[in-house]
Amino acid sequence: QTSFVVREIDGGGDVAWAQWTAKTPAGEIDGCGLYRVRDGLMTYYKDYMNAPDSR
Repeated sequence: QTSFVVREIDGGGDVAWAQWTAKTPAGEIDGCGLYRVRDGLMTYYKDYMNAPDSR
């Protein structure tokens, strides 16, 4: 089971971003998301994450 912890969310106008940590059975993975909002609706998002720790 994977869950997410939000570290920070910010934005303005039609762009927002969030930093998060995914807690997985194999460990934690840090990532961020970029979001575009138009007319109150999310019209685009893209998540980026660090490669899992191979240790």
